[in-house]
Amino acid sequence: MTSIKQTSFESNTEHKEGVERRYQKLVLILALCYTVFSYLSYGWPYLYTDQTQNFLYLAGAESIVDLTGPLPYFLSALQVLAYLGLYYFHSAGRLLFTVLLLFNVVLAPFIFGYSASVYLDTVIGYIFSLLEGVVLYMVYFTEISVKFDSISNKVIKQRH
Repeated sequence: MTSIKQTSFESNTEHKEGVERRYQKLVLILALCYTVFSYLSYGWPYLYTDQTQNFLYLAGAESIVDLTGPLPYFLSALQVLAYLGLYYFHSAGRLLFTVLLLFNVVLAPFIFGYSASVYLDTVIGYIFSLLEGVVLYMVYFTEISVKFDSISNKVIKQRH
């Protein structure tokens, strides 16, 4: 009887570790997609004609912020911090990821002006959005969410 319980416990532990590893790989893939998406414009001269590039440079037209100023770099730095927090199961990373996602959905369309993209950019953006949705679901509604809560509780207990 003990061996059955022990085996069940071991397989459950292995399952949790497997899910955690897959989740962390997913976060790394998401960070990679974000990086590729962020730097894609540097490849435009090698990928597209002058006419297409002229169209793509319209992205951000009528923005209410300077897109060459500090705000986009600040938001990118926050995104990297969010991915690090997600990877290491810090609840602040989960919160930051959620806030940035909400910002991008609710406010960014009104702040950053027009969007212009070609199909390659759109496909990468779509994959990126799907992965963000999967990660968002995992960090709030799966067994991964418990990992964030347990680490947060440990930090709070250590401080008191």
